[in-house]
Amino acid sequence: LEMQREMAEKYMEIGMVMSSSKLYEKLDMFEECVECLAMSQRKDEAMKKALEMIEKNPTAKIICIYGELSADHTYFKKAWKFSKKKFARAKRMEARYWLIKNEPQKAIKAFKKALGVNNFHASTWFTLGCTYLKVKDF
Repeated sequence: LEMQREMAEKYMEIGMVMSSSKLYEKLDMFEECVECLAMSQRKDEAMKKALEMIEKNPTAKIICIYGELSADHTYFKKAWKFSKKKFARAKRMEARYWLIKNEPQKAIKAFKKALGVNNFHASTWFTLGCTYLKVKDF
């Protein structure tokens, strides 16, 4: 199983996304499978599979992935709550959503919560700094 997982990762590295997706599905690594489907422009299929997972065996990651695919920021909040405020990606995605909506103060709040869980995420620090510059709060 470990070799098959590594093979799926190698497929991804060389751009064989659908082969990787099928292998991940065979290995019951459905979150990775959904991400591969999304990368290969099969958004509808990815969303369907993500919803099935949310109904059967939800995880913070798949809830967050569905939020990304559907562009529905409420799923980032659901993922955050589901994880008991431990899944930093949910807050990072929520922050990016608020940046797109030109709500920098809400983005700053979400970035800070994400960094409270994982302060080693360099791109989050960078984007938080840029957001502070945008609101001239430095």
